[in-house]
Amino acid sequence: MKKLIIFISIICLTACEHEIINLAPVSELVTTNFYESEVDFNNALISAYDVLQEKNEIDFIMSEIKSDNGTEMKYQYEWDIDNFSVSSTNELVSEFWKLAYKGIFRTNIILDKITDADFPDQQKNTIIGQAKFIRAYIYFDLVRYFGEVPLTATVLKLSESIEHKRNAIDEIYELIVSDLKEAASFLPSVYADSDDIGRVTKGAANAMLGKVYLTRKMYSEAKTVLEKVMGDANAGYQLLPVFDDVFSLENQNSKEIVFAIQYSSGTGQEGNGFMKIFGPINALADVSPGGGAEHNIPTADLINAYEEGDTRKAATLSEYVAVGTDTVNTPYNRKYLVDQNVSDSGLDWPVIRFSDVILMYAEVLNELDDLTGAISQINKIRERAFGDQLHNFDGTSIPGKEEFRIKVLNERRVELAFENHRWFDLVRTDKALDFLQVENRLQDWRTGNILISLPLNMKAYQTLYPIPLSEIEISNDNLTQNTGY
Repeated sequence: MKKLIIFISIICLTACEHEIINLAPVSELVTTNFYESEVDFNNALISAYDVLQEKNEIDFIMSEIKSDNGTEMKYQYEWDIDNFSVSSTNELVSEFWKLAYKGIFRTNIILDKITDADFPDQQKNTIIGQAKFIRAYIYFDLVRYFGEVPLTATVLKLSESIEHKRNAIDEIYELIVSDLKEAASFLPSVYADSDDIGRVTKGAANAMLGKVYLTRKMYSEAKTVLEKVMGDANAGYQLLPVFDDVFSLENQNSKEIVFAIQYSSGTGQEGNGFMKIFGPINALADVSPGGGAEHNIPTADLINAYEEGDTRKAATLSEYVAVGTDTVNTPYNRKYLVDQNVSDSGLDWPVIRFSDVILMYAEVLNELDDLTGAISQINKIRERAFGDQLHNFDGTSIPGKEEFRIKVLNERRVELAFENHRWFDLVRTDKALDFLQVENRLQDWRTGNILISLPLNMKAYQTLYPIPLSEIEISNDNLTQNTGY
């Protein structure tokens, strides 16, 4: 996959970009004449994967910065998201919507055209499985961010896309579940060809399906599919012994990675620029010779969520920047630092790690009244984090279901910080309103004194983003706005 990820410009070569970013087709020439061979469909599939890279540059703002993990001090449109003052004209929210439907459109073309293509069904099914996973993944993000959204599983004409209304949340999840089930049935646990490593697998589809079921509070169904991931002998998923090694260039697509957005350095187009985006501006920090752009800054609340002795803290963030013999209170995200070009790194972005699967499974067991099993699972994560069993939980530290809910929510926070999970975790556990009334953003790292504390006063309707005003206008008001905006 690393060798294939160079973007193949098959759709963007047309002048109909305005149609792409909504729901409409690019042109009859592209959809009719291009999709014939297996190579054509694989190239189209790579263009769908490419959208995941594009939307990933906005995801961290809409999830981590919106949550209590990260904060933003640079641009107004990011600041508005961070401070719960986002409006329907926010350009990042609008861009995310466009990218999401661009990805859906690209997968719909593949799924629409592949039935009539002349190559073996086995190869077709592998392509179908990947396309359905990507479509489901994008719709899963859309429904969690916006609630009811337009649902389309076919290639629409422009007139049809304009008339499209928002579909019920249950309908959207029905397609997501169906797509992920079919993807899991079609995809291999591992790929025989090393060039295909990094593509979606059976384990990725089942893990994402488990997350969908957990979000829907369908705990028995979640348990079943998560156990499939954990018991997949061919994939052999496991935790790496050292947490920091998960984010090493040498361990890309390791046994801990269930699915990651792939990046390639040296291409000029497909590199990961998050080291530059997240690093502090001070050139003497351990980020890069040229410094960073200071986005997605760790909050004091996140810093204080780590217990003493937790190795994940130093691997995830730094509380300060060293300047000569002095230090500056400038915390920054360290999870994506590698020894490569700051704007063109090959470090992948994990979407689902095996530790996420274990923590989801622990949460599910607790909800199904297996507290002992749940504690056993969460302790797997803690033993790696602390390097011993001295920090393990037991029935005394976690006497019941509600206490476990609190513990596992925090464990997910410190394990998966800056991987775009926190906002969704807070919303699905109904804890967003509790955690996002006041945010402690900056503290003196020496004394612990809070330097910046900001009232957020989050309201219930703000668990959803506004539907972009530009999309409502394009739809001739067929799209309606979310309550409160």
